[in-house]
Formats: sequence, structure tokens, C-alpha cells
Amino acid sequence: MKLLHSSAALLALVALTSSCLAPFPSWADAPNDDVSRQTAARILEQSVEAHGDIYGMLDEIRVAYTGEWGSIVPVVQSVLADVEYRQTSRERLILDSDRIEQTHEGPGGTKTVLRTRDSIEVSYNGVPSEDPEVLASAALVADLYTMFLTAPSYVDRRNDALRLADPVKLDGRTHHRVMAHLSPGFGLAKDDFIVLWIDAQTFRVNRVGFTMRGLESTRNAHVEVTFDRYRDVEGFPFPTDFVERVRYPLPTTAHEWYSTELEAFLRVGP
Repeated sequence: MKLLHSSAALLALVALTSSCLAPFPSWADAPNDDVSRQTAARILEQSVEAHGDIYGMLDEIRVAYTGEWGSIVPVVQSVLADVEYRQTSRERLILDSDRIEQTHEGPGGTKTVLRTRDSIEVSYNGVPSEDPEVLASAALVADLYTMFLTAPSYVDRRNDALRLADPVKLDGRTHHRVMAHLSPGFGLAKDDFIVLWIDAQTFRVNRVGFTMRGLESTRNAHVEVTFDRYRDVEGFPFPTDFVERVRYPLPTTAHEWYSTELEAFLRVGP
């Protein structure tokens, strides 16, 4: 993996790509009348039905990932990317308790993360970290990776405010865009915004856009992750191939990864 170490080169790239900056849909400018909000809620409900009631019917999800980092983000967001440890990962999502356990591997060794509703723990090679930036970054990543696997159910379960952005085309297909104001936000953020790109025919989510206010260094960032493939597991379609692109402030492909293992466990009993 080739990293870009030159500050001059980074500044030049910013200048070259400044005209390509993609604005995040404006929450304030989105329609806020009863009909629009009800339409957004109905589209989200249809998407939950298309994906299956993940939180209602599954106990847990176990997944393993591998992938490659782009050249820019590991330089400008080294703690968040943590490429010495985040090359492969094994993750366990215990859905009812909103708990995610992650074990990351890389050249530096093993990084473990335990994220619950109101706590975050991180260890490197068995040694706990108390670094505030490390903890905030790990909480942000854990929440986002939960959302990537469960997107419509994740948003629906939170019951946050919804609005509609204008529909758009993705790969030639019309997509609704349902916006949500998440409070609290991802990781340790007070709030965040998310946009679900929902196929108007299948009602599957094929892209998510989101803010990352949980870190001071990403407070103004706008990121999109596209789901390139789905796989049915226990009757539930899960995205398996992911491409993360930063849209603002520096347009770049940040990370590409895919699942190498994926298991879902049906809930037994009430």
C-alpha cells in the first residue's frame, strides 16, 4: 500500500479536486411538511421490509472483512484509519443489546474493540488504550460498521426525524433518498446526518451518505459508502462489498473492503 507523505502533493490534490466537491443534502432545505415526512417514513418502512426485520428477527451477526486502503486517508486521518492494525477484522454484532465486538489484525498486531450503547474499550496487543482520540475513532468505526450491515433497520429502530431529499440516479436506476437526523450521532457525536439511497424498485439500500461529527478532525466531512453486492443469509440480504469515498473536504476513495465470512443467527424464543 503506497502512502502519500508529501504535504505539497496533498495541497495540490485539494486544488485539483476542489471543483468536484459534492455537497451534502441540506436538512434545512428538505421539505418538512406532514406529507413529505410520512412519505419518507413509508419508503423507509418498505426498505426495512425488503431487507428483513434484522433487529426483530436476528440475535446476532458474525462477519469477517478484508480490504485495501487508499493513499490519502491513512495520512490525513491516521488514528481513524489505523492501517497498522485495520487490515482484516472479525466482528460480532449482538443486536438486541447494541453490542459489537471487533478484532482487527495488521502489521502492528491485534486491536480489539468492544462497543456498547454507552461505552467503548480498545486494546492494542492486549494493552488497553485510554487515548481519547483512539477511543472516539473506534466508537465511530464500530457504529458505522453496524449501520453498514443493517442500514434501514438501524435508522428505523432509532426513530429519529426523517425528511426526503430529491431522488437521484445510481447505475441508471432511480433511488429515493431518505434523510435522518441522528441524535446521538455515530460514535461519541452529539448528532449526525445520514442519507439512505433506496432503490425505487427493489427498496434495497445501495448507498449511504453520512456526516462524521464524532471527531474534531472529521466534523465537517461528508462520506459515502456504496454497496456493490448483496448476499442472502438466512433469508436476509446483506451487503458484502463496500467502497468508501470521501466527498468533502477532499474527494478521494478512502477504503474498499468485502466480507470473507458472514453468518446470521435467528432469534429463538420471545
